[in-house]
Order: sequence, then structure tokens, then C-alpha cells
Amino acid sequence: MNNSFDPKKDAQLEALIHKKLSQLKDLPAPSNLMPRVLAAIEAGAHVPWWHRSWSYWPRAIQFAVLPLLLGSAAVVIYALLLGWQYLAMSGTTQRLTENLAPIAAAGSVVVALVNALSIVGRVVLGQPVFLAGLVIIVMMYLACLGFGTVCFRVILNKR
Repeated sequence: MNNSFDPKKDAQLEALIHKKLSQLKDLPAPSNLMPRVLAAIEAGAHVPWWHRSWSYWPRAIQFAVLPLLLGSAAVVIYALLLGWQYLAMSGTTQRLTENLAPIAAAGSVVVALVNALSIVGRVVLGQPVFLAGLVIIVMMYLACLGFGTVCFRVILNKR
């Protein structure tokens, strides 16, 4: 397959597509479209501000709630620190560390293998190719995650 750029062929193709599209008739909108749109707008107008997204809240309320949110986050962090200190004093952390020692050993083996593969990949493939491969792997992972999310939403759509 020849993917070379030919301005003459591209201009002809563009003219042909434009001609064919301009020959198409306008499709009429469904008769119930306008009432549905107006009903959706009307329904959205009666939603209270606290049921809308943060950007629709009044600025005074945003400035009043923000310190409360930050304060509650600080309280949660402080409570977690106190809980951790309590666990440290009770000896629970030592027992937990002893019980998780095999997992920590396996984790260190995995880290060593990843580091070794990283070094070998950089030496054999070169830094740019290695980084490109990592980027491709991450992008494929994100694509799978997005596709799974779409499938999940389509399956659970309650229409």
C-alpha cells in the first residue's frame, strides 16, 4: 500500500468528497427533538445549586466550604498519625512486619528483576527506543483501562 503524499490526488479526492457531500439533502430533525431539549433545559434549571457541580456553587459558599474540606482532611491525617503511633506502641507493627516479611522479600526480588531488565533494555535497545517501548506499554494499559470502562458502562446502562 502506497501511503505517499500526492497533493494532486489529495486535491481531487477533496473536491470529489465536497461535491458528494453538497449533493446530499438536509435531514429534517425529529418532530419531538425541540420539546425534549426544552424539557431537559427546564428540568436542569430547577436543580438546586448543591446538586450541581462545584463550579456552579456560589463563590461565597465555595470560599466557606473550602477551609472546612481542608480542615477535615487535616483531621483525618492527624487521626491516622495518632492511630499509627498507637499501633507502633502496642507492638502490632512489629508483628505485622514479621508476618509480611515473605511478601517484602518477594517484592525486593521483583524490584531487582525490574532494575536488571531496565539496565539490559537500555544497553541493548538504547535509551530512546527503551523509553518509547515504556510509553507504548503505558499507553496500551491506559487504552485497556478505558476500553474496560466503556464496556462496563455500556453493560450497566439502564436504558
